[in-house]
Amino acid sequence: LPASETVAQLQSQSASGSLRLALACWEPGHVFDTAHVTTQAIRDGATYRLQGNKAMVAGGAAAHAFIVPARISAARLGLFLVAADAPGSHLSSASLYDGQRIANVHFDDVMAGKPLFEGPQSDVAKLLRGAMDHAIVADCAQAVGTMQAAFDITLDYTRTRKQFGQAIAANQVVQHRLVDLYVEIAQARALTGAAADMLDVEPSPTSTRRRRLVAAA
Repeated sequence: LPASETVAQLQSQSASGSLRLALACWEPGHVFDTAHVTTQAIRDGATYRLQGNKAMVAGGAAAHAFIVPARISAARLGLFLVAADAPGSHLSSASLYDGQRIANVHFDDVMAGKPLFEGPQSDVAKLLRGAMDHAIVADCAQAVGTMQAAFDITLDYTRTRKQFGQAIAANQVVQHRLVDLYVEIAQARALTGAAADMLDVEPSPTSTRRRRLVAAA
């Protein structure tokens, strides 16, 4: 988001953990398509009322607040900060196959202040696409860390678990599997690192090179 006092405060609170934010940018039937926005932001004096639905909100089940793209007019969108417990905000949570919690949110005349950002749909779409690229790379980095930790635990186990008088790590078939895993983790780490570097090299979310590397990771 463009720099402002409000954005700086949100960043500080989010970094400290005192504020858990979730980006509610997908809608039912169009998950993973950030360009599809039918949620309406209806002007009400100096504020807005939000009407619509958001789906598969990552981290939404435990969020204190949502950042919500909503349509202000046919060609303009806004990004609104909405408290999770705001009157008219209805949340249902669910678990994904990997145990992560997501939320589906219905906004029924939810009062929102001025948008954190407002502009043509193409400008907001670029912001959302850029945010998704960073989120994907962060998720990949977490996955690589998880894989490495699981590998280290497994390697230690094979060195201490004994069968027929010797550690199972001495078995060639176990060694082959460990090597395969080691190579796969190295490839995942290299791809994730390359994608992370590309976010700095190519700051534009429309960069083909950037999108390909993020997708590869």
